[in-house]
Amino acid sequence: MYLRAAFVTIFLVLSSAPSSPEVVHPSGKTLLGLCASDKDSPSWALCSGYITGFIEGAFAAAGLCLPSQLTGEEAISAIVGASKSTSAQALNKIKGADRRTALLSLLAIAYPCTNKM
Repeated sequence: MYLRAAFVTIFLVLSSAPSSPEVVHPSGKTLLGLCASDKDSPSWALCSGYITGFIEGAFAAAGLCLPSQLTGEEAISAIVGASKSTSAQALNKIKGADRRTALLSLLAIAYPCTNKM
């Protein structure tokens, strides 16, 4: 019964979510918009899935100083917060970048490395 309910929920979220190329492969601007939306919306669910997958991949990559137990929801808050604390000029560059560059830039702002080699 729980499996069926989970399947129905996932199906409803995915079927109600926009599927345009801009959402499937979002720009920095679109991704920030998805992440800044209401937590109960399909847009936020898309953001959450994308960010969670990105964070899992980022843990495997070198060069980022992320907290070891960082969750997708915490990363979303950090990304949105970093976008609000960044200068307008820098934010415009980030929004104009592809999604990977935008996320890497915002994560680096949110979680700066304190130990330089």
